[in-house]
Amino acid sequence: MSRHLGLNLGLAAALVLALAGAVLFGETALSAAQYAQALGDPASGPGEVLWQVRAPRAVCALMVGAALGLAGAIMQGLLRNPLADPGVLGVSATAALGAAGAIVAGAAAVPGLVEGAALIGAALAGLLIVLVAARVRAPESCSAWRCRALRAR
Repeated sequence: MSRHLGLNLGLAAALVLALAGAVLFGETALSAAQYAQALGDPASGPGEVLWQVRAPRAVCALMVGAALGLAGAIMQGLLRNPLADPGVLGVSATAALGAAGAIVAGAAAVPGLVEGAALIGAALAGLLIVLVAARVRAPESCSAWRCRALRAR
């Protein structure tokens, strides 16, 4: 078994264990009999807790974490910088600016408008970063004065 396959299998097992732990443990402690009742009758009280509260929350956390990890990997690959991060590049701050602008404008009473403004702010910052990254081919390989001298040739 190769090293990468073993690592991937170990990470997949850890993910399954974390997902099972998120479903099994919560604010309301359930006994073994209640878990059996929840598995046998999903409409029962313990079944509602397990399948209507804990399982969707755990799956949602899994999907959000995977999406954030993928977004970070895409940003690092696109910018050719292993240290690229939304917080470092200002995407998070621009999203917060968009949300704060929507709140100040009085749009907080409309459901989803603050989140939409934050999404637009983050998209604008991301677009600006991509445009700058497309113009500067290798920002890590030359200083500002040397890059200008190379472009002048």
